Amino acid sequence: MQDRVLDIFLDLVKIDSESLHEAAVAAYVMETARRLGFVPYMDGAAEMVGGDAGNVYIKIPSSGVDAPPLIFCAHMDTVTPGKGVEPVVEDGRVVSRGDTILGADCKAGVAAIIELMNLSSEGRLEHGPLEMILTVVEEKGLKGVREIEWDILSSRVPASYRPVGRHVGAVTDIVLFPDGRQFATSGEDGCVRIWDAKSQSVLREFQLQETPVHTVDVSPDGKWLAYGAGSRDSPELKPVTI
Repeated sequence: MQDRVLDIFLDLVKIDSESLHEAAVAAYVMETARRLGFVPYMDGAAEMVGGDAGNVYIKIPSSGVDAPPLIFCAHMDTVTPGKGVEPVVEDGRVVSRGDTILGADCKAGVAAIIELMNLSSEGRLEHGPLEMILTVVEEKGLKGVREIEWDILSSRVPASYRPVGRHVGAVTDIVLFPDGRQFATSGEDGCVRIWDAKSQSVLREFQLQETPVHTVDVSPDGKWLAYGAGSRDSPELKPVTI
């Protein structure tokens, strides 16, 4: 099994898949799923994020275990430079031969998911229903996961992991506007959003960065937002005109 997992991983890292260009890896995963007897599905996230592939879903029926459905998730994209990766196995480690990244983040996770499919298909693994999700554009602000079609999933997903409006991950701060009619939130997804306090619908969205926004505040006249970013060692405070 270890040799097979390594072979899968080496295959994956050789496939170029920088963010917004995950189509080849998605095709590899989907073809593998079909060969093993599963039915993959790709959503329409490509159009929403401006890439060449959507999120891939693969449902695996239970095998010998009566248990609730469980999700396994990994992302298919890598950071740059990720083109033409040449992996080398040295002293029990896999490294990149050239000036590129290796792409273990997150192709090690994709390889693990493929091996789970292999083991299930071979009848070598007892499990409840499994739902595999391979997302796109994780490295540029978690964009793919925002487009996950939650309604097609059977697994119980904790509310804290579902998008709140269009936040992904934790909401880091919330502040009420002076007139009490709107409020603003910041989140781990690098966004600040303005909401209608009555309907709780999103009025405006600012994708400010690819790293978390830690705090947000509103000026007394309600015309400016200030948000905090950076790290503890080098905090940043930046204004946004509403």
